[in-house]
Amino acid sequence: MPVPPGPPKKRTGRVVAVIVVVLVVVLGGGVGVWFWQSGGGSSPVGEDLPKNAALAQLAFPDLGALRHGDGVDAMCGSVEKAMTPRGYRRISAGETSGGINCRFITPGLSLLTDGAIMMSSDVASWRGDTEDLFQRFYDQAVRMRDAELKNPSYASSKIEHFPAGDGGYIFHRVTKAVGATNARTDTEAVFRSGDDLMWVALWGNVHRAAKGGERVLADPLTEEITYREISDIVKALSGDGQPGAPQITKPDLAQHPTLAATGAKPVAGGTTTEAVCGKFGAAAGKLGVVLMPKRGGCTYEPPDDRSYSEGSVHRTVGIAVEVKEKDSNTPAEEELARELRSLLERSSDDKYKFGPVYELPLGGTGYAVVYTLEGGGGSSSGYVQAGYVVDGTTHVLVKLTSRVKNGRDLVAPPEEALVADLVTILTAIGG
Repeated sequence: MPVPPGPPKKRTGRVVAVIVVVLVVVLGGGVGVWFWQSGGGSSPVGEDLPKNAALAQLAFPDLGALRHGDGVDAMCGSVEKAMTPRGYRRISAGETSGGINCRFITPGLSLLTDGAIMMSSDVASWRGDTEDLFQRFYDQAVRMRDAELKNPSYASSKIEHFPAGDGGYIFHRVTKAVGATNARTDTEAVFRSGDDLMWVALWGNVHRAAKGGERVLADPLTEEITYREISDIVKALSGDGQPGAPQITKPDLAQHPTLAATGAKPVAGGTTTEAVCGKFGAAAGKLGVVLMPKRGGCTYEPPDDRSYSEGSVHRTVGIAVEVKEKDSNTPAEEELARELRSLLERSSDDKYKFGPVYELPLGGTGYAVVYTLEGGGGSSSGYVQAGYVVDGTTHVLVKLTSRVKNGRDLVAPPEEALVADLVTILTAIGG
């Protein structure tokens, strides 16, 4: 029994087979969707479905030109060329029920601003005798829609005609924000041309930044956003028509001259925290810190006999490396973005003063941000946090805290001093 790719599994999603019926539990963004698949259905897929004026006729992508017959890597590589200009990042590729499925996400650094659109997408294709498969997908959508219309967790659920190739359907539903669960929109179009079948799924919401230190639930994507995006993806894949502007926002990172000119190299992909920590050890003396083995991980602090003379600098350095699987549903880049967004949420506390988020030209994606934390009695601490990703799998995180003796107080050093220390660390661990 074929299982359509649909929305992504939650980070720990799984498929459970029970005798004849297959139950696919799909979780994402905290929202559960249940797919029931059983044999046979008789609901027709045709022109009698409701039309939507927002959907214009679309050309069916040429699966031959997209290299479907050359296997997963070739097909998903071709699809990636169309999806990357729209702001997506590919995270996985594989076979699905005799077809090929390519999965894409919104890069996490695109979600730094309030109101940014988070969209993930599956693009799947099949060639050959697809009529029965198409019918089963449609019957499944009808069952889901009928169940969701009775479910108070859904704000809407409907199926309409999708005018691509010989035609198909588009299945759109919106879940409400309930309790600690974000609202979410799922839309997927399934359509045919002769014996070729395609599935373009889209799911996500509108990111909301924390306010007053409190998390704000995301808004669902509007129908206009999802219908337009799926249409634009089909146009990009077929090469027929001009897709609209990308709806995913490119990361808006500032440029820092010292970081831009750094000669530091990234760590080797797949390396360990221990290996990176060993490389930093040789440079630790430059920053006046020693390894604290009892702290765990890779943490360096001033020695116990530290000097508190006027102008002395007191630093703490933390370095961590995490390696993710290539096809992880929580890729290294997403972990990098989550840590940054979590840090920036502290900006609602007036004791924190953040500078710009700078681009860090290491690996595939990187950032650095400098901030200060005001203490009591005139004291303050300076911080710099930086992260980057190597080979799409290896996530490097560096945290530096620095304070300078100034009279009776320890105060934050200027930004340039913090950035210079960061470059020293990055250069050392890159070897």
